[in-house]
Amino acid sequence: MAIATWPASLPVPLLDLYSESPVFAKRSFKPEVGPEIESRRGTVKISRDNWVLHCTAEQVEVFEEFVEIDLQSAVEPFLITHPRRDEQVRVRLVGETPCRVDRAGIDYRISLSVTIIG
Repeated sequence: MAIATWPASLPVPLLDLYSESPVFAKRSFKPEVGPEIESRRGTVKISRDNWVLHCTAEQVEVFEEFVEIDLQSAVEPFLITHPRRDEQVRVRLVGETPCRVDRAGIDYRISLSVTIIG
């Protein structure tokens, strides 16, 4: 199955309402003698981000369909242009509540919790 791509009809995440937290993959073990030893686990760049989108009611419907059908209820990853790095990255919605839709005046605000892989 091909990886889903962010729908062109949806806005990109807003850079001014964006947060990024790098995740450093480490492994450690305690030898029989001496201090604990840590090493890098891999070379893949991973971060946990929070994104906000401003949408119309129609775009909220497109987003909900994308998550439900293309991402199989937020299980599958997708490709999107990263808001800060301006390059395509693989993303997965994460957390118990990975996305939330709120009313924002006459439009809507979608908040996303994502893990960037790569």
